[in-house]
Amino acid sequence: AEKRKVTSNGGRSLTGLFLLPLIVLYSARVITRNIHWSSETEIFERALDVCPLSIKANNNIGMFRLGRGDFNGAQDVLENALFVHNNQVSAHINVAISYCRSGGFLNGLAHFERARLLHSSGYAKINGYKGICLNEWSNHINEENVEHIGLLKAQAAAELDMAIASGWAPPAIGFQRAILALDTGDYETSLRLTLAAVETSAQAALTPHIPSQDMIGLHAGYNMLGVVYNHRKRDGDVELSEKYYLKALEVSPNNCDTANNLGMLYRQLGRLDDARKTLKLCDLSTMTMADSRGATLNN
Repeated sequence: AEKRKVTSNGGRSLTGLFLLPLIVLYSARVITRNIHWSSETEIFERALDVCPLSIKANNNIGMFRLGRGDFNGAQDVLENALFVHNNQVSAHINVAISYCRSGGFLNGLAHFERARLLHSSGYAKINGYKGICLNEWSNHINEENVEHIGLLKAQAAAELDMAIASGWAPPAIGFQRAILALDTGDYETSLRLTLAAVETSAQAALTPHIPSQDMIGLHAGYNMLGVVYNHRKRDGDVELSEKYYLKALEVSPNNCDTANNLGMLYRQLGRLDDARKTLKLCDLSTMTMADSRGATLNN
């Protein structure tokens, strides 16, 4: 009995010696995998290494690069995905957004049209993002080309209206339409859409899962409300304009655009001390811009 016990213990020891290297090897592999898969981006990057023609991996990497402002990098992987599978609507939309944000408006619009042909039943996101692209393009055209700018803005408004009518109106879409409404003097529509965009974006700050590209910055929203109320000029609008400019400066204290807007408002009201104090937030170039608009103030 004693001999069998010794033999049994010896067998277990040999088994342990054989298993130990395997345990170490697989533990090392798990650690390496955890390092490589420490984020979603790295998971898709690794997937792309293994399967470079994967439409899903290319599209997901493109979205991540687009989200962090790497437009050229996004275009590379998304165009690679479309080279293999040219019928992927989401990839066409994402590469279109990337081109539009980097100034390649014609390329972007071409991909939006391709996505629209592939999704013949209609897709509100295509309308919405195409509308943003058209409006952004209009802002990059020489101001002397009034007819072309007007045409692009009208097309942008039509695309955005279709997206909103389809029930897809995240803050970024509503905000863009609000800007176009302000340009045409439709202050009620501009206020309604901007207030909704600001409210939703403020709530979204507490829910990080909502895609950030569909939200607006609160500073931009508050500044826009200040501008619209100042243009509408109903009873109480001046006070509301000041309120939202001040809220915008709470979010972004050194923003010269908002400081300039508020300084001009104070000057209109004859509050020159407040105007001087507010405009001191701006640098010399902004002060010069303010002077050129008729706001000649002594420091």
